[in-house]
Amino acid sequence: MFVISLMLIPFAVAKNWEPKNNDKFQSFAVSSSLIGFENDVWKFVPSEDASNILFMSADEIMDGYQITIDGTRTYVQDMHFTYSGRYTFTLYDPGDVVIPIFYTPCRMMSLVVEYSYTFLPASGIQGTINMLAIARGETVADLTGYGEMMITSLKGTGDLQNVNIKATSTGGVTHTGTVIGWPDNPIPTP
Repeated sequence: MFVISLMLIPFAVAKNWEPKNNDKFQSFAVSSSLIGFENDVWKFVPSEDASNILFMSADEIMDGYQITIDGTRTYVQDMHFTYSGRYTFTLYDPGDVVIPIFYTPCRMMSLVVEYSYTFLPASGIQGTINMLAIARGETVADLTGYGEMMITSLKGTGDLQNVNIKATSTGGVTHTGTVIGWPDNPIPTP
């Protein structure tokens, strides 16, 4: 009887697991202005298969960045979160380089942006979420046009560890999509 009661103790004191975040699908919208780049790195790489690749990579400087969840909660850059992002722009078989480099003729181009939002106390959220945006095409319009860029969340910490975001561009760096698992925090303080 004693052995049976010992085996039952963990079940009696164990609590049911409760997810940190909700399981509702909500709208996710981002608006921002890209105002510049820091620490540009340009690299020309001849490859073994006779194609040439030109890389350009830099840290992004954003302004007026806002994240809106379900049209009711808006988080503002530097008030509710900080933004850090690095983009890599790749031209495959580039012709004569044109400045700005985005307009250099080439066989194909791609844009990859790795970025993160780190939330501040005024947001009511603790944690960071890492994001990835990818676009490929033959022209700059293919990379920045409506629906051309695919955006997804990669990993979150703290309150954002169970968040899953899927979005697409609406032109430039703005994008919309859906999010599941966003914390049910109150409306952020201004």
